[in-house]
Amino acid sequence: MCQNPFQPTMIFSLAGTGAGKTRMNVKALAALRGEDKPLRIAAGFNLRTLTLQTHSAFQSQMNMGDEEVACVIGDRFTKALTNELVEDTDENLNRDNRAENGETTYETSTCWPLDYPAWLDEMISANPELANLIGVPVLVSTMDYLVNAGDPSKQGHHAHALLRIASSDLILDEVDSYDSDSLVAVLRVVQMAGLFGRHVIASSATLCEPVASAVFEAYQSGVTMFASLRGGSTKARISFIDNQLAPVSFSVKDKSHFAAEYKNRLEGLVAQTLKMPVFRLNQFCPITRGSEQQAFNVMVDAVRKSVEQLHDNQSWLYDATDHHGLTDKRVSFGLVRVASVKNCVALAAALNKLPNLHVTAYHSVDLRLRRTLKEQALDRLFIRNPNDGRGGNGSLIDDPDIRRRVEETEGSNVVFIVVATPVEEVGRDHDFDWAVIEPSSVQSIVQLAGRVNRHRLVAVDKPNISILQFNYRALCGKDPVFCRPGNEIGDTRYRHTDVIELLGEQTTRIDASLRFGDSNGKCLFSIKDDDSIKRRLKSPVQVMLAGQNMPLAWSTRCHYQRYPLRERSMKRKFRVQRNDTGRIIICEQD
Repeated sequence: MCQNPFQPTMIFSLAGTGAGKTRMNVKALAALRGEDKPLRIAAGFNLRTLTLQTHSAFQSQMNMGDEEVACVIGDRFTKALTNELVEDTDENLNRDNRAENGETTYETSTCWPLDYPAWLDEMISANPELANLIGVPVLVSTMDYLVNAGDPSKQGHHAHALLRIASSDLILDEVDSYDSDSLVAVLRVVQMAGLFGRHVIASSATLCEPVASAVFEAYQSGVTMFASLRGGSTKARISFIDNQLAPVSFSVKDKSHFAAEYKNRLEGLVAQTLKMPVFRLNQFCPITRGSEQQAFNVMVDAVRKSVEQLHDNQSWLYDATDHHGLTDKRVSFGLVRVASVKNCVALAAALNKLPNLHVTAYHSVDLRLRRTLKEQALDRLFIRNPNDGRGGNGSLIDDPDIRRRVEETEGSNVVFIVVATPVEEVGRDHDFDWAVIEPSSVQSIVQLAGRVNRHRLVAVDKPNISILQFNYRALCGKDPVFCRPGNEIGDTRYRHTDVIELLGEQTTRIDASLRFGDSNGKCLFSIKDDDSIKRRLKSPVQVMLAGQNMPLAWSTRCHYQRYPLRERSMKRKFRVQRNDTGRIIICEQD
């Protein structure tokens, strides 16, 4: 890759969960630029918490100082809660006034003097924050800022973001975590990066072929325009990097050439994965379906049975000899994944009523202060160092709150459970003993399983994963079943609701081979997901590529409105009130 640093390069970073992609991606771009070329990076993320987490990792693991890396999340409150204090200076008050007038604002985590071209003076004097956004060598941002580079209708915000994309190499983390409509907005940014001849990294451990092909097509179209503007015939270079196989680079000829090479790479990855010990072993949880009114109770009972079995399989002796003498109690720390916030809260409440269980709910619409405190606790407890001399359990044994709960629980078995929505699937560097999964897609299953045995990587011979046979929508008899989240959207119907049939009765090993397929081919669930993604991306990608039937559709505003990064409509409303006993409660409005 280093032989020709000027050739636009699209890198697919396919290392497994917890393999260190964050550091590897930065080092790959540094290698492409060489020692005598300035390294400028814009890293885009889907979640605020992951953005802040990566910004911190760049500073601590890559030794980047405040003068080298800035963070943009568009949320002052969240940053303040993560110890990035915001002072009420005149500058911040002016920014607040702009926000009240409906103007989009962004929060950067550092402020320092920069040298920038004189033609930017007028723009930066009107908005001093742009000095950071444009000038800092490494920008870590939610995609909400960068996505404006691909949307000319955003006018000034488009110009600001485009200046950053035009002068930076781009990292897209967990690019397959977006739904298909949101992904189109991300692809427009990829196209712009190609237009300016910048390098791009698409990073994910579960990057399926349809998404990878769409990313490639967007980049290739941008590079084609880049070559035309320069009067040449530059072709994009494609590179594959991961933690299993040697890196591969080649100049791509066309879409079919890329598809063949990508398929070969996935087959090689799967072959290497299957040679490794089993770290996540599945046992399906069979469910007897009842009426729609019984659906939630049926799911609670299924989860309870799975929790009991998985605790028996993966519990360990809570040895607190350093504190209060030896205890004979066995503990385990598990994760229960559900699709919706409503069920997350209700299921956590139901499980909390059972003896010897300590349960918390973790979801995206929790009060921001409470959610931040939960995330800080989860990060503290579930970073499990396998070299701590206590089997990776030191952070849990030493925690005073955990110790108190274990000592006060009367039974000899104590179970700690986090009931979470998909917010736990992507980017959370946590290591649980086991997990129960309500299925929505193959990708969500593999990603969620990556939060189990993540740091310790101990080979297992007893199941530490339990996948429910039916999800809640299937138990309610709803159609479609695998949606919100999931890929069974629009006219797409899977015509199967039994996950055992979709994954295959013999599916026990949970890793990338489940998503990509093995020597026996892909499971039906993966095939259905891929077909749905292909169908929904076909039309918008053709618009981006100025296809023969729609050569100017890309220039119409309706295309950008149809495929935004975020839906702006309010999805849920809550109110604060007092109940009959005078206690303050939060209720959801119809």
